[in-house]
Amino acid sequence: MSRVRARPEEWSVLMRASRTAATTRGSKTVSRVERKREERVARILDATADELGSKGLSRFSLEDVAERLDVTKGSLYHYFPSREELVMAGIETLARRIMVELNAAVEGSEESATVRLRRLLTRQLDVVVWDYPASIELFTLRDPADVEGKVKAVRAGHDALFRGLVDEGLASGEFHLTSTAASLECMYSSINMSPLWIERDNPTRARQQIQELIDTLLMLVGVVPA
Repeated sequence: MSRVRARPEEWSVLMRASRTAATTRGSKTVSRVERKREERVARILDATADELGSKGLSRFSLEDVAERLDVTKGSLYHYFPSREELVMAGIETLARRIMVELNAAVEGSEESATVRLRRLLTRQLDVVVWDYPASIELFTLRDPADVEGKVKAVRAGHDALFRGLVDEGLASGEFHLTSTAASLECMYSSINMSPLWIERDNPTRARQQIQELIDTLLMLVGVVPA
């Protein structure tokens, strides 16, 4: 049986098609590898954020992160070259997680500023008392300098959220206060100190204390409990 040979112009078409197919297969392989790597990095950052939020920087260890993920400590260095880089990335991950929750608490422009501030305070206290008790330590860090820079950015975003809501309440006539800055500083300080005295080992009592604290904090903007 005689063979049918492709003409020269047909060979060029076939070669281009072959190269295109190979490139497509290669890009699919690369994208699959990249996707798996991104998934592993996300899992590492989530575990790191959980560890930092619950234990703080002083008790944070790579061994605990590895144990959460059921991997070796050495494998973490495939994705983060140093403990410091992992810590900074973990702090950023935790900050984003918390800010997403706090922003969600103030959604609903049809509701009053008082209702949304109460909900924001409730969520904030849940974060520092129950969810991530060590987050206060993390977001007041001043050393090293690169960490301090990231922490300042987090605090600025946090302050903008609270300040914007207070300004809105002032504009609507719901809030009455002498100084926005003084009221907010008192509010932040009370929130930061709350894990030290709220009785977390007694959940019923703790919930009551949190509600009493929220009522007190609302009085800083002129809202008197009903």
